[in-house]
Amino acid sequence: MLNTKQWTMLLLASFVALAGCKKEDDDPVIDPGKGGKGGAVEKGGKGGAGGAGGAAAAADMAQQDKDRMMWAKLNGLIRDCINRFGSRVLDSRNYYLRRLDPKVGPSGKYCSSRYLYTPYTISDPSSCANAVRKAIASPPKIASLEKAAAGYIAALQILHPILKKASRYYGQGDYKDDKCAQGMDMHTKLLAGWSQFAEHNAKLRAEISRITDELSKRDLQRIVRRFGKGLRYYKKKVMIEAKSTLQIIRLDAKKEMDGQKPNVDLVTAQVKRFQQIAEAMEQTSERMADAARRAFWWSSFKRETFTFLKSCKEYMRRIRSGKGFRRWDRRRLGTSSGWMVSGSFDAALRNYNSLVRASNNVKFRFGR
Repeated sequence: MLNTKQWTMLLLASFVALAGCKKEDDDPVIDPGKGGKGGAVEKGGKGGAGGAGGAAAAADMAQQDKDRMMWAKLNGLIRDCINRFGSRVLDSRNYYLRRLDPKVGPSGKYCSSRYLYTPYTISDPSSCANAVRKAIASPPKIASLEKAAAGYIAALQILHPILKKASRYYGQGDYKDDKCAQGMDMHTKLLAGWSQFAEHNAKLRAEISRITDELSKRDLQRIVRRFGKGLRYYKKKVMIEAKSTLQIIRLDAKKEMDGQKPNVDLVTAQVKRFQQIAEAMEQTSERMADAARRAFWWSSFKRETFTFLKSCKEYMRRIRSGKGFRRWDRRRLGTSSGWMVSGSFDAALRNYNSLVRASNNVKFRFGR
């Protein structure tokens, strides 16, 4: 059975690329999360400072500066909130409920080490609180994002002391002394806290995903104007399409979990589209062999692109055949070993994460 962990990990992969990257030495275009000062006007701009072309160039630079501030606003939320706490909190819930019926709680026969698993603790959320305060105070102002961030940290701060208390209670075996009396009281608070956090976690992730999609599209346009459709273009294009492909597989896998029929045609069309982009990237890499050799980590990026593509094809082939998962494989889905199940969302997610890390490492110091 698939669980919450699978659905909460998706955007984490997408966001890893945004924090802590350095600006490339010869690249004035602002790439996501790379910071740096305002870029130069891209090659191919028309007109002088007094003409329509100059006005268009000035408007583009103003938008680029605004986008750079937006990335800076998002980076703290991604690094110190989403990446640090999102999966950890929901993994804690999954672990606690591994053998415990949430409707019953640790009562009766369930007040036993056979059913009780100590929920994971989380670190002090002060780093996230600071990131939220900075994001709310910094431009550009986006009310929906700031509201989602405020809800996220409020839910996290409520849950933190409850998790800390529950972890010590079960970890120390104190439930054996009071026959889970405190455990039952905490059970209700834990479920409520996790539920509230999951709601705000989903809202903040959705806001960040929406904004980063818009930023990435504009960034891709700038890359085309300055560098053409070379290596930089295909690095960005591959990542945009990889995210779209994983989103479709995620939603399709959720439908399967809910007992609905997978959308084979939609998945097949998207996998085919991603394959076309991957092959175009490979052809461009061969055509620009010298630049590809000079690009740090480029060969690894290519390899991870096709590894991710393969896992998407395996998912596509499995649903096309109408085959479900074996009982043992179903038990592994959503756990740390879920990626080992061929044709699963877990496998595609793991390979997507690897692709994101490879993309982060690519550096173009020369050429395109």
